[in-house]
Amino acid sequence: MGKSSLPLCRLCEEEDETPIHLIYACPRTKMEMDELAEDVGRRKKSLEKFLWEAFLRLWIYIYFGIKISFLTVLLRLIQD
Repeated sequence: MGKSSLPLCRLCEEEDETPIHLIYACPRTKMEMDELAEDVGRRKKSLEKFLWEAFLRLWIYIYFGIKISFLTVLLRLIQD
């Protein structure tokens, strides 16, 4: 598929390197995709937690009658 003259997959060296193999069958590609999915999942949870905390802080400010923008709450949360 690439510049290699050898038919074996450059990643796993187990089967011929074809688009189908690289996308669906290569164990190395699967491992990399699994790691990427885990990383994306962790980042998503971190972002959700951050935004939820910002929303709760904004709600507390509003509850106590403090006028503040959501952006200000986000900036303060980043600085904490």
